[in-house]
Amino acid sequence: MSNTPAPPQNRTFGRAYWRHGVALGLAAATVGAVWLSTRKSASEVSVPSTPATRSAARSAPVAWCAPGLEAIPGGGCFAKAGEGSALLVYLHGMYAPATAPEELERQARVAQRANAAGVSVLALRGEAGLCGPSLPDTFCWPSNAKNGGEATRIAGAWDDALGEAKDRGATGPSYLLGFSNGGYFAALIAATSARYFDAVAVAHGGPGGAGNVAPRDAMVPMLLLSSDADPANADMVRLQSALAAAHWPFASASTSGGHFLSNWDIDTALTFFARSKEKLPLTPPLAGRPITPSPPAPSPEPEAPSALGDPPTD
Repeated sequence: MSNTPAPPQNRTFGRAYWRHGVALGLAAATVGAVWLSTRKSASEVSVPSTPATRSAARSAPVAWCAPGLEAIPGGGCFAKAGEGSALLVYLHGMYAPATAPEELERQARVAQRANAAGVSVLALRGEAGLCGPSLPDTFCWPSNAKNGGEATRIAGAWDDALGEAKDRGATGPSYLLGFSNGGYFAALIAATSARYFDAVAVAHGGPGGAGNVAPRDAMVPMLLLSSDADPANADMVRLQSALAAAHWPFASASTSGGHFLSNWDIDTALTFFARSKEKLPLTPPLAGRPITPSPPAPSPEPEAPSALGDPPTD
């Protein structure tokens, strides 16, 4: 009960009505303040993720898992390799509902090949619309200077899914594999320490955020994977140069092909993760060749003169 004395009975109705309105206003302001408090960043209101907190307030399992992966509370798709296994966290490339089958095929291959190597897999999903207002239904990760500031918030939201994977037996080292848009985010996570992993592989991506890479106290081993005809190869060359300038421990490997996550990419990443405690550069090196700038595209053949007698195009 309130300690405020009740107004005398002979006060006018208008006065009582005014006081009632003030009380309602204060109550509304209090509710608004409580709502705003829920809008704080994860770092301000985060609660340690434990089996108890996850069982008390779990998000529902997701409905976008490929065959062979199980939807788990916390918002992820999990494929267990065995008790005490290492965990590979997989970040997809940008995709819309129309291209979801292609992404699920990649997710399934990552899980199959990792499980065969004794590594569990947790596939996570980005946020719809993070690529920009022109792509409202496309799932993306922070990858550039405009949305790179979202990295800590999004990586911090993985606590429950990672804790759930650990509860299910993936208690070994944790590795991060990002493909395409997910590769840019993986590079950003490593460069900013937005979340710790024992090693990180960037496949067909590039430097995330503003592209800055600077020496840090915790420079986790990184693997760069590219291919000759990949449009992202130039960004991978930039990332490789930035890591070298920062004296960051990394390895790189390239092969023929375009912009896709091949079985060779997945297997090379798994090999690197297994050897990530070795001194870099690795001896012997990984299969493949170093990442180098793509050769310039050949000039188009001059067009034949038209029927109107126009000269050929140079």
